[in-house]
Amino acid sequence: MNQRTALVAPLVIAFSAAVLLIVAGCASPSVAQPASLAATVDDATLNTQILAKIAEDPGLRDLGLKVETFKAVVHLSGSTNTDVQKAAAVRAAIETDGVLRVRDDIVVKNVVVKG
Repeated sequence: MNQRTALVAPLVIAFSAAVLLIVAGCASPSVAQPASLAATVDDATLNTQILAKIAEDPGLRDLGLKVETFKAVVHLSGSTNTDVQKAAAVRAAIETDGVLRVRDDIVVKNVVVKG
């Protein structure tokens, strides 16, 4: 029986090790978030940061500018009264860490000054 134990023991150890590796590989959930979820969270954060900058600017806060972010590309839309306001909104987006690109679809209203 001593000889039999000597033959079986390495097989049991090898089999146990193989099972542990397989179970550990299958059972451990991925710690990293799926790319789409991580991107959505980052996009939402970028969007919130840009909207906060716009809300802090007295010249922009009441214009109702729209900000949409997808894969760190920001889309600005809406209208401003001046080119200066438009530039400030674009700058708020560009200067936000993590923004890759800004698509500017803000329209400057034609303000007629009567004199």
